[in-house]
Amino acid sequence: MLRVLNCVALCIFPHFIYYYATPLSEYEALTSTSYGALAAVGTALVKGCLTALFVPAGSDNVFLRVSIAAAISGADVVGLWYALTKLPHRNISNSHKFQAVALGWAFACALLFQLAPILAAFLGSPDFSFSHVLGAVTANIHLAHMLSMACAGVLFWSKRAKPAGLLAVLRLVVVAHAVTPAAISVLADLGRVSSAQSVLLQAGSSGLLAACSWWLWQQGSAKAA
Repeated sequence: MLRVLNCVALCIFPHFIYYYATPLSEYEALTSTSYGALAAVGTALVKGCLTALFVPAGSDNVFLRVSIAAAISGADVVGLWYALTKLPHRNISNSHKFQAVALGWAFACALLFQLAPILAAFLGSPDFSFSHVLGAVTANIHLAHMLSMACAGVLFWSKRAKPAGLLAVLRLVVVAHAVTPAAISVLADLGRVSSAQSVLLQAGSSGLLAACSWWLWQQGSAKAA
């Protein structure tokens, strides 16, 4: 029981820590955070419907499944674009806006896709499982991933003029953020990689994309200066 509670804490507490340990709490960014959470839930519903309609049942064709998953993952880009550009974020800078939206998005996904399965598995079989730990770790990886994706997104969709080369790199990074987790998920579902390998792949790809987003943010800040 205590181990499962630790996994639950690991799954959701980092989101609260991030909110109160950064300037987000000082700028009262809870509204923007809520926008991110609502956008995540809406996007998840859309992706679920698209998956049910277009993913062939029982197909083990890796290329086909990855291609369909990559196309469906475009809903993440659209949902993030809507949350960052179409919803009213009052008295908040781009830096705080992308962090707030990403935090809300990651928190909603942690509740839906990591915390809920952990609790369901525990209620069905109270024995501790290594999958509980992997689920909690995945929630933290996804938090970093969404912060990175929103960082690139807010740069890409800003109205500030950008060099053509930087714009192309931003477009590539935003798409890579959406497609990479979908491809890894398909490989795990088809048994091509184990659960632990899937988590390692997610961590490695998220770290690489985060480094790209940080570099792009620095470039964007330098251009603005």
